[in-house]
Amino acid sequence: MRIVFFGTPEIAKEALEFLFQNGVEIVGIVTKPDKPKGRSSTLLPPPVKEWAQKAIPSVPLFQPEKASTSEMIEALKQLHPDLFVVVAYGEIMKQALLDVAPHGAINLHASLLPKWRGAAPIQRAIEAGDQETGVSIIRLVQKMDAGPILLKRSIPLDDIMRSSELFQALSIVGKEALLEVIHQLDKGQAVEEIQDESQVTHAAKLTPEGCQINWHVEGKKLHNMVRAAYPNPIAWTEALIRGEKKKLNILESRFREDVELPPAEIYLSKKEIMVGTGKGALQLLQVQQEGKKAMNAMDWARGLQDIEFVL
Repeated sequence: MRIVFFGTPEIAKEALEFLFQNGVEIVGIVTKPDKPKGRSSTLLPPPVKEWAQKAIPSVPLFQPEKASTSEMIEALKQLHPDLFVVVAYGEIMKQALLDVAPHGAINLHASLLPKWRGAAPIQRAIEAGDQETGVSIIRLVQKMDAGPILLKRSIPLDDIMRSSELFQALSIVGKEALLEVIHQLDKGQAVEEIQDESQVTHAAKLTPEGCQINWHVEGKKLHNMVRAAYPNPIAWTEALIRGEKKKLNILESRFREDVELPPAEIYLSKKEIMVGTGKGALQLLQVQQEGKKAMNAMDWARGLQDIEFVL
């Protein structure tokens, strides 16, 4: 089966590499244009391009601003693809593009659809305290994440895992699921399941403003927000340190149901630092004060005689 792969970031690169290593015929690659980075505005290639140019330089690679233009559609028709595989490409494709490949386009989505449609399924699953999540392989349609499901794979989600760890776990499951569906389509054995619209939930992107900690909220919800927001955009609070207000990023925490403190009140011992919440306490494990490096929370607190969190 002749595959054109659409993808841009690291998770897409990992999927493309896995498919290639497992014998999938990649006849074309579409990724986003290089982006300027840093003060020098040096153009950096997306991970998919960087890998492809080294590993499979003979495969045509395209970097259009928009993939659904008539020019791109004609260029892709010349490759005679059987299927489009889409992983975090970053654009909603028009129907004229989807119609180029006889088997259409399949997409890897990091949730158990129809739950958590949208831009941040990994983060929202953690924030909600879900105990299970997974990946779905769907057919692409014009409505976001609404296509029929070809395969779902679930994994348990504990109360420690952060977005970065879950991302890696789902990346492994997801690329294996993609390969399985490609084989099913090639053999004519794929079965589609229409999504139940009554069960849809939406996963809007997390914002820095929405990740400010409100110490009146119960500790378990705050812990889940810390987990969901790592490594981006990061949960944060404001602390008065020696009378000066500083932003403090909270990178890792634990929920302490066994400890009750008034909201924002600090308990500091030789072994731990905890902060009171609306219910229970939040134990701080790793923090980053503005202008400083990330560090163990106890190392940060040690020696600071006057700390107060802002409600």
